[in-house]
Amino acid sequence: MGVANGLGESTFNEGAVVVLEVPATFDVDSPGRAQLHEGRMTAVVPERAHGFQVATARMNVVDLGTEFGLMAEPEGTAEVHVFNGLEKAQLLDEQGNQDRTMELNTSQTTRIEPNTDVVVRIP
Repeated sequence: MGVANGLGESTFNEGAVVVLEVPATFDVDSPGRAQLHEGRMTAVVPERAHGFQVATARMNVVDLGTEFGLMAEPEGTAEVHVFNGLEKAQLLDEQGNQDRTMELNTSQTTRIEPNTDVVVRIP
């Protein structure tokens, strides 16, 4: 989905609600998985949608029944903010293979800078 300006909302089968701040480029891969190529989004994921995933170029966010925000830039920089609950951030290498996993709790944020392979936890 490419959106020019404003806000866009998408509700998934299991009840996850994604709100995009546009411009954004967002694709739905399956009923429980999407990709944010560029832009900013927030998601509210009920317990029944446990395992909902949103991927960026260098991070795959696995939701465990939370509220979170995600920012993605085309070159791979990404940031995830957990507003409430628990997230797993799977960091990906250049080929898209999982490199490592970080758990993030309420009020935690992490940012990945792929050009320097730096992962920063932001208080």
